[in-house]
Amino acid sequence: PLPSEIVFLEKYYPHSMVWARSLYSKSEDSLMRGTTSVAHDFSDPTSVLLWDNIMQESPYSFRNYALQKLLKLAKADDSILEIGCGGGIAIEQLLLSSTKSIRIVGIDPSLEYLKLARKRVDNLKKSSNPMVAANASRVVLSIFNPYEGLNFKEKFNFVFMSLVLNHISVSERPKLFEAIRSLLVQNGALVIYQIVHLEKLSRARFG
Repeated sequence: PLPSEIVFLEKYYPHSMVWARSLYSKSEDSLMRGTTSVAHDFSDPTSVLLWDNIMQESPYSFRNYALQKLLKLAKADDSILEIGCGGGIAIEQLLLSSTKSIRIVGIDPSLEYLKLARKRVDNLKKSSNPMVAANASRVVLSIFNPYEGLNFKEKFNFVFMSLVLNHISVSERPKLFEAIRSLLVQNGALVIYQIVHLEKLSRARFG
């Protein structure tokens, strides 16, 4: 990129630039020295914190548009399951934006991400806004083993996923969607926020 582009990226996407430089360094080591490395470890606190910050930069932050649509559909006392809740960014946005009583369950395979999510929720329990504090007190966060499936006795009005599908192989996605359908109440909704590469989508549709 041009120097002016670097300045722009450093200003508006600082955490993404840290990540990009890390990848560049690792790629260079791999090409020049034959070394191997893990690009991102969801059990590493430093790496998880970096990605949590990246998820608050655009275009990832555009998930809020999907969340606002979800809240427009939601009724009082509706339940929301977020699969792959990460550090709780979407949960925080839901709690701050909802004007109705809602119940949120967040699941993620990373314990380090769930620690961040718990911190966000605990902070909102102290909110001076009674609705925010009450909804935060009802949030349930739990570890999720993707190899054990979605095992819930209750059903939900909404299931939300943000940037999760890219971590799931195409062959496994039908199983996931079938499991989600079994977790939804009648007329429940699955809401997905996913960044899609239009050229890849076109190839997938038309070959």
